Amino acid sequence: MVHDLTTILAEERKVFAAFNVWRSISPRVTAFASPDTDEIPHWNMAYPHKLPERYTPDEMAEIESFFRTYSRKAHLLSTDVSWESEAVEVSEYFSSAGGRILSTPGIELLEFNTGSNELFGPFNEILAAGFRLDQRSAAYFKKQLAHLSERLQSRFWIARERSRFCAIASTFAVRPSVDFLFNVVVLPEYEGRGIATRLLADILRQTNQTIYVYSHNPAMRDQVLPKLGFRSEGVISVVPLMTYQARLRTTT
Repeated sequence: MVHDLTTILAEERKVFAAFNVWRSISPRVTAFASPDTDEIPHWNMAYPHKLPERYTPDEMAEIESFFRTYSRKAHLLSTDVSWESEAVEVSEYFSSAGGRILSTPGIELLEFNTGSNELFGPFNEILAAGFRLDQRSAAYFKKQLAHLSERLQSRFWIARERSRFCAIASTFAVRPSVDFLFNVVVLPEYEGRGIATRLLADILRQTNQTIYVYSHNPAMRDQVLPKLGFRSEGVISVVPLMTYQARLRTTT
């Protein structure tokens, strides 16, 4: 199987389609909106089906109309590095294909796969604290993760060190041989201690799947994922539609 940014983004769209509303803007573009939260730009964005991306005026008008329906700020995905300085989020995508499994001191790693499990409560508490979510967004995450556990073949992981839960991660199967890794979170007071590296190393040891993941955290992008053998497949910028349109007006 080819592992490149176009493929990874196509797999990501499968996950987003399971919990966000979406519209086919054209044969080349699909837009996804998060009805319950505007806090996460990545969840309110139009995706091109091919790279490099291109958006026509008609497509941008349709995208704007779609997001206005849900009172959400519209964003476009761009792989053009010139947008990074104006992006509200920059994410790097990685593949585990061909990676190595690092030998690290283990942590106690507990796995569960249902929203009714007693571990789901502390999982969501760590997610809210690590992402510094407001109450509304934390409730939205909790609802959607429970929903995903029913819609996709999901695995949830929570790490414990010295009897305290301190980190989480989750994977969602997008095809029989590929998982998408989301929500790698370490409690703020545990950051800088190698917990994320140990957590992901343990997960890699327990799965023989290819794993895709994106991150906009510099430490994850520059240190943790490369150390574990993940390979960078590309970087995207999440650009507000209004910013994109404003630049077009000044250059045409």
